[in-house]
Amino acid sequence: MLIFVFVFFYDNAICYIENEKTGTFLTFTDDSDNKGIIMKLNSNLTRLVGTLDVDSYDLDKLRRQADEMKQLGYYGVYFNNIFFTIENTDFVCSEEDIFFREDKCLIVRRTEDEIKQIKTIIQNSGLVVPSAHFLNMLPQPGEPLESIFSTYEKILDIAQVLEAKRVTTHMGGIAVTTAEKSAARPTHVEKLERKEISYNEYMKLVKKDYGLEQILPDSITAYRHLCAEAAKRGIMVTIETACCEMYEINTKPEAMLDFIRQVGADNMAICIDSGHCHLNKLDVSEVIRECGTSFVETHFHDNFAINDNHNPIGIGTINWFEVIKTMNETGYKGEITFEQGDYVTNHKNWMLFVERVEKGAC
Repeated sequence: MLIFVFVFFYDNAICYIENEKTGTFLTFTDDSDNKGIIMKLNSNLTRLVGTLDVDSYDLDKLRRQADEMKQLGYYGVYFNNIFFTIENTDFVCSEEDIFFREDKCLIVRRTEDEIKQIKTIIQNSGLVVPSAHFLNMLPQPGEPLESIFSTYEKILDIAQVLEAKRVTTHMGGIAVTTAEKSAARPTHVEKLERKEISYNEYMKLVKKDYGLEQILPDSITAYRHLCAEAAKRGIMVTIETACCEMYEINTKPEAMLDFIRQVGADNMAICIDSGHCHLNKLDVSEVIRECGTSFVETHFHDNFAINDNHNPIGIGTINWFEVIKTMNETGYKGEITFEQGDYVTNHKNWMLFVERVEKGAC
């Protein structure tokens, strides 16, 4: 049974969003199904990559999901948490395997055996891992910048094992300050956990602790090191749009391009996060145009420009028709990565948008 929950107007067609047990899908009320293709889109616009979660390390579930994605026609899998596991503070491991220490947990390098098992499952399903999310770019306040460089290299080694082509980063991402090294009481993290402050407010406090005047020069140095190490492994580094850690740069395409020029690395480019852009009142299509050929990766999800919901595409107010047409016009050559876990809905809605664009029904 279908339950209509939203109604949108796309040009002359009414678009209903329907709830089913398998997801939330779009349908249109016009006669576009009877139209022939009048605009041929670049083939990579249907080379889809979906996000899966490996937090629970449930290999049977991962295998089933990867098989389902392949059957739907997906090209690859994106992971936000492939490089690490989160463990209790008394977890026993080598000091070399600890990426970051926090007051209530350890961020620990995922074991080589786990990485190989995950890779085998993905490859046996006929998929690839074209990219994965990186971790912090800057150490906790008070620590020397160089102290984080060995962590970069360990993460890149894992990316190389996965045969990833890219890693996605947040400019200005700063490691969590432990209570031992924090002058604030309660600490910024404690305030965040108690919901006394938002994450944006938390980041402002952390940036102040780090030194506002030091973040940009340290970031340039950090990316030069990261890109140099990534190049040795045949990996590209992307910086994501409209992340709260560095709004002053990553909400402005020209500022992002200038940052890339300052770093001076050939293997550095831009990942456009549609939901973050939309939330910050940026026109996603315009950001695509302004980033030009430096735009090589997507993090597509949707929202209503109120909260960062990370909804499936089509469940929000982003104009996906214009996004698809702009990507086609500008010659975007990368995959379409949905940074949202509902791979069934994302596939169905994206292909519906693509079909309508091809038929000129938008």
